[in-house]
Amino acid sequence: MRCCLAGMLLCANVLASPAAGPQQAQGFADLPRQRVELKGCTFELPMRKGFQIRPAEDDAPPQAVNFYGKLIAGKTVRIDETRITFACYDSNKPDALRGYCIKPADGGWVQAENEPGRDGCDEGPYVKHVALRGSNWVGLGALERRTAVPEEEQALSLTICLIKEPSVLCANTSDLQYEVRPKENALPFVLDYLRNITFVDPPAPLSPASAAGSAPSP
Repeated sequence: MRCCLAGMLLCANVLASPAAGPQQAQGFADLPRQRVELKGCTFELPMRKGFQIRPAEDDAPPQAVNFYGKLIAGKTVRIDETRITFACYDSNKPDALRGYCIKPADGGWVQAENEPGRDGCDEGPYVKHVALRGSNWVGLGALERRTAVPEEEQALSLTICLIKEPSVLCANTSDLQYEVRPKENALPFVLDYLRNITFVDPPAPLSPASAAGSAPSP
């Protein structure tokens, strides 16, 4: 299956809610928002008590950050805190996105089939393509169940990229739903959380005159 995003149009054969059941709002749209600045991406995330954003590297601004938060309400057994790693890429450098199984084509973006350097990007029995749409971005990704581990460790993982050219914000998260506990499912919560991300314009740099004017007097 060749899935595509061209502008703001989604292909009809892309799964918008894979293996997750009915998608309902989880209340993230009503939360306060926190701005995150990465190299090349500035965006806002819903935040509530217990949610954390931690840099994934020491650079300032970093290229990647980790989100930590308990997305599933109530008592859980296998899934407590969810970690989502966000990394920013330049859409003008598509080779950097080879590992995310997407590529530019025909003025938009498509799911990358198996090609040299893209092993595992085909749609097999444990992979489903994902399409999302936010307020000012479109996204493509893949949902996969880890199978090369004991049954009690087999769980869903999600890789998806949110595209607002020239920025591409890619997210990775794992352990969303374990085979041994299927009713405990973080996937719909993660998808709704991602839908509420918004790209924003980065702060304008100060001009030399403004910087001089704002400097404290000796």
